[in-house]
Amino acid sequence: MRIKNLPHLLSALFVLIGLLNSTDSQAQNIVISSNPNTSQNIVTGNSSYHVSESIYLDSEIGSSNFVTANQPLNYIAINVLTSGLPILYGKFAIYLKNVPATTTTFTTSSYDKTGYTKVYGDSRYITNSQWQAFPLLTPFVRTPGTNLAVMFERLDGVARTSPITFVASTGNSNSISATTARHWNSVDSPLAGISYLSASAYRPNIQFAFIPTNDVAVKEILLPPSSCFSTPQKVRVVISNVGTSTPITQGNATVKLTVFGPNGSIQNLTNTHWIDPGFTDTIDFPTVNLSAIGYNPVRARVFFNGDQNVANDSLTSSNFTTPFTNTFPVIETAENVPSDHIAYIKVLSGSGSYTWRKQTGKIKNPELTDSLAPHSGNKFFYFNAYEINGSDEILHSECLNLPAAGPNGNQYYVSFWMSHDTSYSSGPYIFYDSLYLVISTDKAKTWTRLAGYRRNNPNFTVPGWQNHQYDLPNYAGQSIQLGFEGVSKFGNIIGLDDINIVAESSLPVKLISFAGERTGAVNRLFWTTASETNNKGFELQRSIDGTNFSALSFVATKSDNGNSNTQLNYDFTDNTPFATTNYYRLKQTDKDGKFIYSNVVLLKGGRNNGALTISSLYPNPAVNNLKLAIASPTNSKVTMVITDLAGKIVLQQPATLTIGDNTLNVDIKQLSKGAYSIKVLCADGCNSAAVRFIK
Repeated sequence: MRIKNLPHLLSALFVLIGLLNSTDSQAQNIVISSNPNTSQNIVTGNSSYHVSESIYLDSEIGSSNFVTANQPLNYIAINVLTSGLPILYGKFAIYLKNVPATTTTFTTSSYDKTGYTKVYGDSRYITNSQWQAFPLLTPFVRTPGTNLAVMFERLDGVARTSPITFVASTGNSNSISATTARHWNSVDSPLAGISYLSASAYRPNIQFAFIPTNDVAVKEILLPPSSCFSTPQKVRVVISNVGTSTPITQGNATVKLTVFGPNGSIQNLTNTHWIDPGFTDTIDFPTVNLSAIGYNPVRARVFFNGDQNVANDSLTSSNFTTPFTNTFPVIETAENVPSDHIAYIKVLSGSGSYTWRKQTGKIKNPELTDSLAPHSGNKFFYFNAYEINGSDEILHSECLNLPAAGPNGNQYYVSFWMSHDTSYSSGPYIFYDSLYLVISTDKAKTWTRLAGYRRNNPNFTVPGWQNHQYDLPNYAGQSIQLGFEGVSKFGNIIGLDDINIVAESSLPVKLISFAGERTGAVNRLFWTTASETNNKGFELQRSIDGTNFSALSFVATKSDNGNSNTQLNYDFTDNTPFATTNYYRLKQTDKDGKFIYSNVVLLKGGRNNGALTISSLYPNPAVNNLKLAIASPTNSKVTMVITDLAGKIVLQQPATLTIGDNTLNVDIKQLSKGAYSIKVLCADGCNSAAVRFIK
């Protein structure tokens, strides 16, 4: 009964079940599950003695399967639905018999084993595993064109108070009511010619399989992630003994590793360990050259003397060898095919179906309130969080060699535009539809999240773009890879565009400070430089939201021809600041056109939060056209109203404003010469003060 060896027996059974479920087309694995149902009165039964006979059609099994001595039927598995602890069944046997193709059903008939071949006979534990595999002690060869009768027999005389429920295949593929089985379930032992088995439509859900005795397979190729490589890399190949009985001794399986593409090479190594059936060995190739930039298709093929199944002997995989980048800024707009700098995928979880994609033109999910167009140009990257639930993939860069910090300070950051919307605004979608900025410092083996950004944003009732920036000074002098990890929860797409990676180690201007203060109704800005090299000057920029900046004024350098080694002080007064909040930054520009940004200064206003501000009006006097610079705290539709000195409206013109600074053109050719006032009105009361001009 082998009760003392129960742990070893169960372990062996699980290995055999794994082998059965992993067989390929050449090994043959046929599952018959037509018209699924359940029954306790099949396979083992619930009384003291049990016999079940079932018929499986040639059309269900496959007319060419298990019909040769080279590929006989040597495994049968039965599907358990429920079970308690492993239950021991004694005197358990399985019999097989070829029956004529005309025999498709059973009638109630006496117990008779004539013509049957006993293929399994033993005491057997039935466990909680879904499929129970039975290795046949006598392989069975089917006669072509016949149906197959299967008999399960338990004659231990032990009644079962908690019988096992099995998955049944009711009837057959032709008819759900066909009586394809008959059963004896009784306290009495069945007697040939005397005991009658009752006809039934319930037969077991069954697997028939041929598993070779000698079979080795390549299960996995473990390549380094896509990155830059200046030294030989380790590639690992996992092989498995998927045969049923023959161990693979040390050195008897040879793995041939072939690398194609720019790093073409061939290496051969043998297994270093004894491999029993159901177990694996990992062969390490420690010196594979992947230094040349390009796509690396890799094939592993295993050779084993006596292998009965060559269909699973090879496997292919691939990675990319990326370039090293030493020149900054790195600008990625998604316009190029393939992309210049950010073009590699790392699958962390999910289907691995490349959820990151590139979109040309607009795209619209059914749940989006409007289409999402590229932030600039004709293309953008997007993460498909809409179609694939639970996917987690990184779109990442090539290797970026950041320069070490220079004596005049440094500027290291990544900025990008990400789309937001408000659809799927409750439940898990708020939290899981996200984009994370990630970094790797170990050739893409591991990734660290630097910052996270949710797709859902109440400021975007229609899909729109927002700029995000993250500073990277802690990585100066290192080789890194930056990535964008998309995490989906069946929400909506997430767009990504206009990625800019800046790494300036030696700044042309050493900025000591940049600050500001609110003085009455104006804002004053101050900055000081310790030294300047090739400096053209400073563009002072302003924003109402800290994200979208526009030029306010340009302040030329005070240095001699752009060069100075002494401290220089600058100041500027913003006479028409926003009513609510004002963000300022400096865009320092070299004579050769290169530029860098300063820190951001925040100054809060004191006026009505809903106010519009006419920042400037020019030319004044005007002839045919008037330009209006308007600061708006919201996205809104407005009307520009011009009145004469008597207060009479002489011209009205609609316009649309976005958050921040706006420049609007007003055609005044029809106005007579004279003095006028202009102000801006919106429906919710966010009106500006009137400003006078002369034509």
